[in-house]
Amino acid sequence: MSIGIISPHSLSLNNGSSVLSYNISQALSNKNMDVKLITIDVSSAIDEIKPNFLLYLYDERSRNTLLDPTKLYIMAMRDFEMISNIDVMHIIGNYNPFLVSFISHRLKKPALIHVHIRVHRSIAKVFSLLSLYRQLRINKVVATSINIARQINADDIILPPIDCHTFKPKRSINTINDASMLYLGPFQRFDILTMLKIMVILKRNFNVYSSLTMISRFSEDKELIPKILRLAAKFNLEGQVKAFVKILSLQEKINLLNESTFYVGLLKHNKNFPFVEPPISILEALSMGKPVISYDNIGLNSLPNDKSIIVLNSGAVNIKQAARIIADKINLLDQLSLSARKLALKNFSYEVISDKLIKIYNKLLNNLSD
Repeated sequence: MSIGIISPHSLSLNNGSSVLSYNISQALSNKNMDVKLITIDVSSAIDEIKPNFLLYLYDERSRNTLLDPTKLYIMAMRDFEMISNIDVMHIIGNYNPFLVSFISHRLKKPALIHVHIRVHRSIAKVFSLLSLYRQLRINKVVATSINIARQINADDIILPPIDCHTFKPKRSINTINDASMLYLGPFQRFDILTMLKIMVILKRNFNVYSSLTMISRFSEDKELIPKILRLAAKFNLEGQVKAFVKILSLQEKINLLNESTFYVGLLKHNKNFPFVEPPISILEALSMGKPVISYDNIGLNSLPNDKSIIVLNSGAVNIKQAARIIADKINLLDQLSLSARKLALKNFSYEVISDKLIKIYNKLLNNLSD
């Protein structure tokens, strides 16, 4: 079976949709599927990702001469004669009706629409288009979380697949008796204050030493680093808090996760526009066997309830209760690591997600032949 995957963004390991497209392509190619990913341009990450699938690139600089970026995909597909050999088109994160109509009517290909939305307010933008898709040859719509699936009446839930072979625990953690926490994301004052207060309570009430490493990939966060360090000093946490702005390579991310005992997933706290799917970084951390500290409004209900996930109330975080839970978990790190790893292998590994997708592709082809 040949699958053509259309990615809406430049291929980068620091972009959610791009990681989703890349991981799905890799997962399917591992199952000996003929995969062709059509995308625009690539970042320097292409040197380290070394795809096993066939990658068709369209120079991003051409976007400056075209009003509709979607035309790039159409031009790219026309430029390559491979399109006639593709059995199913898999469209990720691009809901342009022109593109969908072209695939359905002009190319006569069945297609899978994969709805990937980060925040709740974006759902309305695609909801009105889905009825149109179902009237075309698009007879399958899947979503990346249960929250999205419920609101758009999706046919299935496909969590972002994680390469659990790459993201796996590298060493035993039973000798660790502190709380070494890693935070990857934009620097948000609410999140920072929450973690600093938890660190203070851990030391004062439970005699637990903690450290926090914060890394943002956004250049505008550089000016916040001195403020973060001054705030840490105010809480008497000098030397326990580090903050950097850097785009991490895959290996750097893995090394940082290995060195931590907890992963902090408090990304962009916003009670008005909650996340509707779990960030990929949280799934990667769980695959590495890291317990996750996160809010209840970032799509974690798409995952089974698991003791390796410490959920904080996004409306009013109970600092003392959160610190007590973390202190208790430190004595159970080996068990939590195994639980987190098992959660990943069972729910969003390459093998699990690729098997689900192949079943959906087969149903699309069977429907086409009926």
